[in-house]
Amino acid sequence: MDFWQANLAFFKSGNKEIYDQLTSGNREEDDDVSACFWDEENRLLKVRQGNAEIYLGSRFDPAREAKKIFADCDANAGCVLLMGLADWKLLGMIKSHFKSISKLIIIEPSQKIFKTLLANMLFNKMLADFAGVDISIMLGKDFEYINFYYRGKMSGYPDETTAFVASVPYVQMFPLHRKKIKEFMSVASVQNDSTLNTNDYFKYIWQINEWRNLEIVSPDHTVLRPLIEKVPVIIVSAGPSLNKNIHLLKMAENKALIIAVGTAIKILHNHGIRPHLRMAMDGGATQGLLFDGIPADCPLLYESKLYNKVMSEYKDNSIEFFVYQGSKLKNYIFTKMQKKMPDLSSGSSVANTAAFLALALGCKKLILMGQDLCFTDNKNYADGSWATAKQDQDITTRQGQLRAKNVLGQEVLTQGIYLIIKYTFEMAASWNKQARLINA
Repeated sequence: MDFWQANLAFFKSGNKEIYDQLTSGNREEDDDVSACFWDEENRLLKVRQGNAEIYLGSRFDPAREAKKIFADCDANAGCVLLMGLADWKLLGMIKSHFKSISKLIIIEPSQKIFKTLLANMLFNKMLADFAGVDISIMLGKDFEYINFYYRGKMSGYPDETTAFVASVPYVQMFPLHRKKIKEFMSVASVQNDSTLNTNDYFKYIWQINEWRNLEIVSPDHTVLRPLIEKVPVIIVSAGPSLNKNIHLLKMAENKALIIAVGTAIKILHNHGIRPHLRMAMDGGATQGLLFDGIPADCPLLYESKLYNKVMSEYKDNSIEFFVYQGSKLKNYIFTKMQKKMPDLSSGSSVANTAAFLALALGCKKLILMGQDLCFTDNKNYADGSWATAKQDQDITTRQGQLRAKNVLGQEVLTQGIYLIIKYTFEMAASWNKQARLINA
C-alpha cells in the first residue's frame, strides 16, 4: 500500500490546511532534525541530530513509559495537548487514560518527522479510537499561533482542565516548545480560575443588572468604526504613571479618540479632563463610586451587566458593546431576532476589552496610558482615584506579589492578574499586526 498517497487523499478531503502544507513546497529546512528514518522492525521513527540517533518512542515497554508521562497529568482532563505524533503508540494509551477527553490538540514541530510517519502508517487508523473527539493538528506552527489556537479552543470552557503529554525524546529535542507551551498553559489556567471565581461571585448580580438595563436602547459599538479607522485611540487607565503624562491628554483631545476606563474615569474628572468616551462593565455596586459626582457629559460605552444605577444616568447617552459569551440574555435576544451579535474578545480588565474593541473597529494606532500593571512607587493608582492613600497602600501589601521588570528594566512588584492583563494586550496586538500598539 502507498501510505503517503492514501494519507494525502485523507487530508485533501478532511484537512485542506495540512494537505497544502504537505504539498506546497518544502519547509523542512526549518527543522532542527537533520534526518528521519522508519525502523520497520520496531515500527518506530528515529531521528538524527548531529551525530546522535534517537528513537521517538519506547522500543521495550511503551506502557511503562506512558505511565511515567501521565504521572503529573490530571486524568480527568477534557483537553490533551500532545507534543509530537511520532510516538504513535501513546495515542491508544491517551484515550484509555483520559476518560473525559473531548479535545486532542497535536503539536508536531517537525515536518520531516510528520512526513516520514505518513509514508509508513495510515493516519486515520492511528486516530481510530478518537471517534467523537475534536482533533486538531498544529504542524510546524510557531508558539504564538499555538497559544492563540489553544486559548480559542478553551474559550467558554473555564472549568475544563488540560493535560500536556510529551515523550522524553520530544522534550529533549524540542525543549523550548515544552517550556513555551507549559507557560501559556499556566497563564490560561490562572485566567480560567479567575473567570470561574468572577462568574460565581457575580452570577446573580449580573442577571439583575441585565434585566434592569434591558429597557435602555443604545446603538452598538460598531457606530464608532468610521471614527476609529481615522484617528489614533488612547486608552487611559489608572496606573501611577498617569501622573507623569496626564497633561498630554489636553494636547491630544483634537488629534485622537480618548477613552477613559475603570478608575481612570474618576481621575480624569478630578483633573478637569473630559474624555471622548467613558467605558465600564463592572456589575458591582463599587462601580458607582467611580461615577459619583461625575455628570453624564460624554457617551458611556457599556456592557449590559454594568451596575444598573450607573446606567440610569446614561440611558440617553450610551453605546453598548457585547463581549463574546458574555450575556446569555443578549445572546438569546439576538438569536430570536435571527441577527448576529457583534461580540468582542475580552480579558481580565476593561482596558483589555477596550483594546479589543478599538482593534476590531480598524484602529491603526493604539496608545495605552496609565497601564503600569505593577506597583510603581508602591502605589496602585494615580492621584485623584476613588481610593484613599491607605487603601492604595493596602493593595500593594497584599500577599501573592511577584517581582518583575518594568519597561525601563527596573525591578518592581506586581501580581498574577496584572501579568495576565499584560499577556492579553500582547495577544491583542499579535492578532492585529496592522496596528501599532504604544505603551505610553
